[in-house]
Amino acid sequence: MNKDLGIKIAFILVGLFSVYLLISGFSSSETTNTSNSSDEILEEQLTVNPTSLSMIVGDTSTITATILPVDTTNKNLYWETANSNIATVDEGKVTAINPGKTVIKVTTEKRKITRIINVTVSNKEIPITEIITELHHIDLEVGDTKKIEYEIYPSDATNKKVSFITGDKNIAAFNKEGLLVGVSEGETTITLKSSNDVTATVNIKVKNKDIPVSKVTLNKKKLTLEIGKTETLTHKVIPTNATNTNVTWTSSNNSVATVSNGKVTAKKAGTSTITVKTDDGEKTATCKVTVNNPKPPTQKPIVPSSYIDKYESNTLKYYLVKTEGYYLTYIWMEDPYNQIRKLEAHTAAYGKVLKDSEITGNYQHLRMNVGDMMQNYINYGIIPVNKGAVGYNGSGFYASGSWDPPAKYYDYHSNSWLSLMDGIVLRYYPNDGLTQSDIIGIAENGDLKVYEMTSDSSKREAIYNEIKKDKVKNTWSFLPYLVKDGKVYDDSMINSHMRQAICQVNTNNYIMLTTIYSYNYNQMSNLFVSLGCKTAHNLDGGGSTSMYMKKAGERTPTKVKCSENSGNRCRAIIEGIYFVEK
Repeated sequence: MNKDLGIKIAFILVGLFSVYLLISGFSSSETTNTSNSSDEILEEQLTVNPTSLSMIVGDTSTITATILPVDTTNKNLYWETANSNIATVDEGKVTAINPGKTVIKVTTEKRKITRIINVTVSNKEIPITEIITELHHIDLEVGDTKKIEYEIYPSDATNKKVSFITGDKNIAAFNKEGLLVGVSEGETTITLKSSNDVTATVNIKVKNKDIPVSKVTLNKKKLTLEIGKTETLTHKVIPTNATNTNVTWTSSNNSVATVSNGKVTAKKAGTSTITVKTDDGEKTATCKVTVNNPKPPTQKPIVPSSYIDKYESNTLKYYLVKTEGYYLTYIWMEDPYNQIRKLEAHTAAYGKVLKDSEITGNYQHLRMNVGDMMQNYINYGIIPVNKGAVGYNGSGFYASGSWDPPAKYYDYHSNSWLSLMDGIVLRYYPNDGLTQSDIIGIAENGDLKVYEMTSDSSKREAIYNEIKKDKVKNTWSFLPYLVKDGKVYDDSMINSHMRQAICQVNTNNYIMLTTIYSYNYNQMSNLFVSLGCKTAHNLDGGGSTSMYMKKAGERTPTKVKCSENSGNRCRAIIEGIYFVEK
């Protein structure tokens, strides 16, 4: 190789190396400038402090760059940022703009020595100052879950993370969904804690799971008491292992009956509803309480000095007296309210009680004498064979046509706008034109009650309400009223006829009068007063007058008196009255 060619190659190599130094970018480097003059001192080293920065948005920081040797002729530096959206640089002063990471490059002018400074910019940290929980106390049942609701303050805290610390995981713990779970019965605490150690505490109480009440019952749905009497109702909560079995007792009418822990005390006559209500679920059960006036003491039987027949049992006694003009039956009953009953032709014929609305077709036009009605009652078991009984004619009756043959288009019935049998309303026609009869009935206290006739249909509802208030179950109807409050009701009634009448002496003693010959009402009234009757009333008589008796074990009643018509038959009627052994 000749000398000129070698020099040329050397210059080419130097030029290429210079280009390489210019295009080296952000790489830290130390470059030798071969073009410096012989008196210029070039930089040999570049150091920076700090070598990395962590900054908060808005803050500034200065990077110190040092060139060595200290007597370097050209100390000019070039500063650059890789991302001015994150941080800017001006002569080494760095300003944090937005969160993120970038680099700052500083380069010497001559030899292009470069240093890189890593910069991390973060938002300004806002610490949590308070944790507020929705609840300070939480009740849980075993197995139930609860989300712990809370708020942190300030709401723009930088680190919002809150951890949960359980005081006793055997009582309450958090599941993988972050919900608090009741583990076992007991008490513990839950602590909420922030990264900067701000805390809040929630008290936790866990109890065994409640078993709810589904129903409550009472041992009685109805209760009857006399004033001053008490009875304790018992209740049952279902299921019996319900968690809360507490109940509350109330009375709908404390003036009638009060209640305390199920003990009912009767205060005055009337009705009240006793209610038991569970605390859990408010389930209820009720008992209707009826309070009655005290029953008068049982009166001894009135036994006449002489009699032609008698029947005596524990609940029914009767003594038959016969004089020249009449029969008297002294009747003692343990319970007149339930032992004075109605004979009724349709019931006797078909063995069941029929209302007026049911008396159609084959049920129409029925009449039957007292003996046949009693016989059929025995056959149907209405009057038991093993019980004694005595029966008589009762109400007057009505038909739209002649008696024989029966009316063609209208059934026979009691001649009153109201007829009751065993508590069933056979007929109730308050606007009926039939006004000629009083209504007679036996009240719950055993008294013979008379509800006087009225032609004013507007007053009949009030009479019916009074009958219902007295709890009358059976009624009869006829005229006239004979004795009221122990005195003759009307001494001007002198019409004579063969008669049947009923009288009450006291609670348990009644007398039935069955005349053999004609008697006028005044004679009958005075006779009843002389016998000590407090109330007496006439029943249907004339050709309907009848009396039959039956003793326990007898299957057929014995005729004592009746008015026989053609064919030697007693007159057929609609309603009678009988007294029966309990």
